Amino acid sequence: MTIRRATLDDQAAMRDVCLRTGHGGQDATGSWSDDGLRPDAFLEPYVRYPASRCWVVDDGAGTAAAARPAAGPGLLHDAGTLPDRMLDDASAPLPAHLHVDMLPELQRRGHGRRLMRALGESLAADGVPGVHLRVGDGNQVAVASCRRLGFDERHDDDGYLMTIASQRLAAL
Repeated sequence: MTIRRATLDDQAAMRDVCLRTGHGGQDATGSWSDDGLRPDAFLEPYVRYPASRCWVVDDGAGTAAAARPAAGPGLLHDAGTLPDRMLDDASAPLPAHLHVDMLPELQRRGHGRRLMRALGESLAADGVPGVHLRVGDGNQVAVASCRRLGFDERHDDDGYLMTIASQRLAAL
């Protein structure tokens, strides 16, 4: 398994992983009226703007996992998303909004830790203070993974807000 920066050549595989993990970590195929909508909304802005912030786990047969942060509210806005809905008082100090998709067959094998370490090193080098992500109550696999990696957490009506400094990710 290789951890590397994503390229546009990874786009089709990343779209597949996004769909196959898009329903609380489970397969989201058929859950929306068009299976292309989920990756259009939750992948494309990150892959295309800027692609250099996306990292993948390449299993040799194609991309099997992806981490993609948007570094700050300006980038989120420019990427076509709504930063005011992604930032609140708890996440504002760590403004990079993170999405992570990992196929179940790669989970619990250390690939996520290696992926997060590479991402943390990159973000820290770029001066990005840290990341935050939202995890729904139904995705306890992701909650447990974030806890093992040392994310701080806050639970509210929207699920879990998980945060971590880039330096902490880089030290994994």
